[in-house]
Amino acid sequence: MLPWTTYEAMYDAAINQPEQFWLDAARRVTWEQPPVTTYHTRTDGWHDWFAGATLNTCHNAVDRHVESGRGMQAALIWHSCATNERQIITYQELLGRVSGFAGGLRSLGVGQGDHVLIVMPTMVETVIAMLACARIGAVHVVVFAGYAGAELAQRIDDVAPKVIIIASCSFQGQKAVPSTPVLNEALATARHRPQACVVAQRTACPAALMPARDHDFHTLEHSAAVDPVMLRSEDPLYILHTSGTTGKAKGIVRDNGGHAVAMALSMDLIYGCKPGDTFLTTSDLGWVVGHSYGVYAPLISGCTSVIVEGGASASAIRALCSDYKIRCLFTTPTQMRLMRQESRHLSGVILPALAHIFVAGEYADPTLLDWARSYFRKPVVNHWWQTETGWSITAHFLVWLSRNPPHSKTT
Repeated sequence: MLPWTTYEAMYDAAINQPEQFWLDAARRVTWEQPPVTTYHTRTDGWHDWFAGATLNTCHNAVDRHVESGRGMQAALIWHSCATNERQIITYQELLGRVSGFAGGLRSLGVGQGDHVLIVMPTMVETVIAMLACARIGAVHVVVFAGYAGAELAQRIDDVAPKVIIIASCSFQGQKAVPSTPVLNEALATARHRPQACVVAQRTACPAALMPARDHDFHTLEHSAAVDPVMLRSEDPLYILHTSGTTGKAKGIVRDNGGHAVAMALSMDLIYGCKPGDTFLTTSDLGWVVGHSYGVYAPLISGCTSVIVEGGASASAIRALCSDYKIRCLFTTPTQMRLMRQESRHLSGVILPALAHIFVAGEYADPTLLDWARSYFRKPVVNHWWQTETGWSITAHFLVWLSRNPPHSKTT
């Protein structure tokens, strides 16, 4: 629960007692060594958050919920628009698969501080790979699965991964696109050579494994389970590249402690979600929204995260919201425009469990937001942030708006 009962109290604490404000926020996270200070400025001008404290992000996202009795709660619900498949993974199941795959990565020589490149679409295995890296202190670098060989080679050389993990195929619409030819092309031109590659086989398009180089993802999952490694708060969790639209793509490094606190705080403060609530984001896991609100924030907060492979239609989103009692939907203006086009002859939809809808990632014009409010009959919030921040720069605080609903339709 938030330690502040009103917006005014929170604002006063943030402005006048920032040290205590962030120490209070940090109580949402389980630490091995709790923080005693919030941040300090390094000689290079950057800040370390909660320096000296230790934790493990995977433990916060998985283990502690099993330990507290949430093991049978759904942690992940995966829906593929390409294959029309769905999977539900409980926290207990997720713990077993993540700890086993973490052991598999260790057997390949991956350790704390090593980089692991993940080139996969939005799948359960993508989340498992990310969390397994976090569990052993490796730094995951998730790359959009649709990149061509040249773009992939650039990112291989940029982060020098010890291991590369791919799916045997991704999809363009409902067409399976093999991934190993792109990997082979990238490795043929990249200067860096990984020690091993891991392939998650998909039924639609299995891949032939290259002897001595490739390993089967699901076989590695059955490795001996490993416990989480306790890391310094300022140790890196992941690297995520910007889109590169304004020049060479930049790798953004995100830490463990400050990131975990921000994710946990935002789920309650901004998105109004509590443990046990269900959160749906339509973002690909290769983008920052997929990292922050497809994986880490919902799981750290003990929520159920619904993740979607491919572009979801309006009918698919309605079905997911209805079937799984989604409380919060996070999507993009582009996705919302597609929904408007598909649903332009429909009067609206009734989804009793849905409390809020958020849009981010690009400009959302007022007419689009008005349509969404009318169609869903729910608050639709436009907020703004970017890869470099990892969470909102500007946003409404739903925890208080839900208690005092605004009268203006444009709020």
